[in-house]
Amino acid sequence: MCKKQFPRPHSDKHTSGIGVARNELIWFIDSNGDSVLFFDPASQRFATYKLAANAHPHDGLQVSDNTISFPKEFENEAESVL
Repeated sequence: MCKKQFPRPHSDKHTSGIGVARNELIWFIDSNGDSVLFFDPASQRFATYKLAANAHPHDGLQVSDNTISFPKEFENEAESVL
């Protein structure tokens, strides 16, 4: 099996939760960078959704057909992207 690594678009690099959608996009959280990102294997590109400062997305990423959601660290609530 051939494996290839792709450089991440940010420098914070604290991945905290990974999920794969039906369309094969790979979603993950950068908790230190207050971002939700996805990687598209077909185009081999990343896209970033920047969240509010100090949003602290954390473990528990949920990927469904039309919604990406995650809990916020230090808070008892969830936030959604899309």
